[in-house]
Amino acid sequence: MKDVYLYDDQGVDAGSLEHTQISLQKEISRGDARICKINASQVGEGKWRKRAALFVMPGGRDRFYVEALKGQGAGHIKEFVEEGGSYLGICAGAYYAASSIEFEVGGNDEVTGDRPLQFFPGVARGPAYGNGKYAIDSHRGVEAALIKSGPHQCRVYFNGGCTFCALGVKSPSVEVLASYQELEGCPPAVIDCKVGKGRALLSGVHLEYSAHHFSPAKGKLAQVYSKLNKDESLRQRLFSQVMSDILNNT
Repeated sequence: MKDVYLYDDQGVDAGSLEHTQISLQKEISRGDARICKINASQVGEGKWRKRAALFVMPGGRDRFYVEALKGQGAGHIKEFVEEGGSYLGICAGAYYAASSIEFEVGGNDEVTGDRPLQFFPGVARGPAYGNGKYAIDSHRGVEAALIKSGPHQCRVYFNGGCTFCALGVKSPSVEVLASYQELEGCPPAVIDCKVGKGRALLSGVHLEYSAHHFSPAKGKLAQVYSKLNKDESLRQRLFSQVMSDILNNT
């Protein structure tokens, strides 16, 4: 097995990075792959592509990804996937991989515009649970989002993530893997996009967040933790399944 490259540079959320690394390590522990953190400068050099099986873009703030990876960085990621590699984009990493994004439209934190990777042929729109709730410096927008994948439902960590517009989802290159169950129309929460010879798995929810490595604190965060803890085994099963698929690029 080749290596897994985990992006770590300006804009990446420390919590998402930690949970992503822990959850990824469990999935590749039986193989000989390594998890290698990589910054924007190293992405731009492109040397990582020779050893990469998967490029992972964790949660954080997508506009910093755009700035840091403009030009060669984004170009290397796109070519890597088109030539048969795999990409996992979580929350901000999913926004970054869409054709364009619409975040907090009309609000103080509005972010809109085209994105370079174009793995999802449509708009990543959020926050899925509504505008005016998300804040970068607090947990006021955190939810225990109820999602459904096949016959199974479970609650997973959510904080400002997106859904994927219907027009793009209708593309033959896109498969919906999980949907939000408490939002009108049950919009897509996790999708799998065929990109050339490769694929990109994009998640508006934090599939990587394990209740076993979560600090419940007080108030709303404690209530969210209680719900996540009850469904931890189901979340782990779902994460394992999607990771098995994407690592094998099946």
